[in-house]
Amino acid sequence: MEIVNFGLFTPRTEAGIVLFANEDGEDWYALRDGLTNWDKSNGAFINAVYGAWAMVDPSTMRVTNVEYDPSRLMPGNRIVLGIDASVKKVKEGMLYSNGALLDTPAPPTVYDVVTERTRRLALGFNYNFSDARGTHRIATTDADMQNWDEVSKLAAALLAVGKPGQKISIKTETGSCEVTALEWQSILIAAGAFRQPLFAASFRLQAAKPIPGDYATNDNYWG
Repeated sequence: MEIVNFGLFTPRTEAGIVLFANEDGEDWYALRDGLTNWDKSNGAFINAVYGAWAMVDPSTMRVTNVEYDPSRLMPGNRIVLGIDASVKKVKEGMLYSNGALLDTPAPPTVYDVVTERTRRLALGFNYNFSDARGTHRIATTDADMQNWDEVSKLAAALLAVGKPGQKISIKTETGSCEVTALEWQSILIAAGAFRQPLFAASFRLQAAKPIPGDYATNDNYWG
């Protein structure tokens, strides 16, 4: 599919007539006339060099209008594309990117947001020990937290019998180390502080109507 970008056309008014010119100063009507054929007897449109013509919103790069006859286009603050294809193959809402037209992606669902939340929970957080153990990475998905259940029970039991310094062996994302029962409680608190904002953010996104298309790539939603 050959696509020609004729540029972004901006409007101006001369003697009460609205004209459109692109970045190179080319007038839309003059340009269009050189690419179309008309019946000289009645002025009716016959055909154009391209089978489809589309206008694109420069802020979203989405197709806003599609026509077979380019004289139907009024490209005020719109990019105009000439497309060597049937007008039936070009749809409003398609994305114009890197010289190609892409189908509109399916809108994200609440399940997509949950998947992204799980991915971010799996990244975990760094817990810094103030000794030779250094920094360890703690993953915090629901499955990870369940895997820590036995460690948590053991730490709670040691604290209950007054042994906060008793050491427990754990395996983190970055290796194995020993922690005291008291330290494990501190790690659990840090895990909760890491998880809670991600859950709150995912609930907000799931409730959004519509869910923003950049929910997975825009960290501002998850901060």
